[in-house]
Amino acid sequence: MKAKKSSGGAGDSEIVSENEYNSAVARTPAIARFCSCSDWVLPAHRHLCGERELHVRRRGESWLALAEGPLMQFVGALQPLDALWCFSCPLLGPDPRDSVDLLEDFLLEEKPDARLVLLGGIPWDSDLHLYLRRGYGGRWQVHALPGADCLQASLEGGAEGFLSRRSGKFRAGLRRSERAAQVAGVEFERVLEADDPDALFTRIVAAERQSWKWQAGESIFQSTNTRAFYQELIQRSCAAGRLRAAFARLDGEDIGFAFGAALGGVFRGLQMSYHRTYAALAPGNLCQWELIRQCETERLETYDLGMDIDYKARWAEHRLKLVTLLMVKA
Repeated sequence: MKAKKSSGGAGDSEIVSENEYNSAVARTPAIARFCSCSDWVLPAHRHLCGERELHVRRRGESWLALAEGPLMQFVGALQPLDALWCFSCPLLGPDPRDSVDLLEDFLLEEKPDARLVLLGGIPWDSDLHLYLRRGYGGRWQVHALPGADCLQASLEGGAEGFLSRRSGKFRAGLRRSERAAQVAGVEFERVLEADDPDALFTRIVAAERQSWKWQAGESIFQSTNTRAFYQELIQRSCAAGRLRAAFARLDGEDIGFAFGAALGGVFRGLQMSYHRTYAALAPGNLCQWELIRQCETERLETYDLGMDIDYKARWAEHRLKLVTLLMVKA
């Protein structure tokens, strides 16, 4: 069966049939699901990686999504849509053999002159990884590079099940924070639907301005490109009904927030922050706890905390090990 072109062209940055594309994401084993869906990859392609041409192909239940542009001194390198982080998996569908065959046919039939291909978000312990390393009849040399691993927590047993897998110190600290916040009069608001995504984004940035990150010049929202990325991500996720946010409020003011999005049974935490004056009340952590309780309500299976950073380790018990593959024409 010939692959269908779902999108393409230097000026085109959309995917036709996004619902079907995201359905394929949800059926692809072991990948970083939300970071492979259109809510993430299209804003990343549009705002974070410069001018590139988008290539999206579909054959049966398999999809391929890559961008073409400068990379590593190659002018026309094929690369992930989110090449800045390489969380997204470009090969989607329930059968990894079919997905890899789609890639191979694309390279042979449409991009025979391609010299370099970068594939991010490939699960290390997966059939997809094995099939991608098979060598392509000697036409490509395939090298494994470190990927952007994700820390994850099981939500089996709901919120209490999550807590049962945390340390006694973690549980005691969370309970102390809950009591202190209650005594101080902190209230929590969950946002499950947003009719005005831009207003929600403005609210998030306003709260972030009071954080230590903003004062230190380290907020992700202080960069024009990443700010535009998150604004579009929130627009898309709200429209699809995937976005979830929690705010901690004191005396009518937001003093903390956390937000993320759900797809295919996995909730992906995206950003969390808090007012630097109220750090002792742990409003950021308590907002994250609110989202975990919301995940229980929705019977989600996994909480994905994203990139492996030390402070996240106590919230997680599993590492989704991802690898980035560099394919060089032999």
